Amino acid sequence: MVYDRERMRHEDAVYAEHKKAVAAGGKRVLRKTSAGELHSYPAEEIGFTPGRGHAQVSTWWGMGIITAFLGLVLIVGLWLFQRPLWEGGRRRGAPCGSLASPDS
Repeated sequence: MVYDRERMRHEDAVYAEHKKAVAAGGKRVLRKTSAGELHSYPAEEIGFTPGRGHAQVSTWWGMGIITAFLGLVLIVGLWLFQRPLWEGGRRRGAPCGSLASPDS
């Protein structure tokens, strides 16, 4: 890792501003951006909005609940997709003679 004096100065300034805002009673979250820079976000800014006029997920707990729900939907979908393979290829509602062996 290369020591970048300017980046360290910037991160120190952001950290000082963050501490000042938290001391003043503001709810802030200190995170690194995708570019690798340190940034202090208001706590209510962390989250996403799926679209205009829809429900907004703004907490880590809310995102965790949505992730768990989508994981459950994925597992149920995969189970439904794989079920015919586990049943050995039996077809429901087929005429009785359609599953008979060719020898009979």
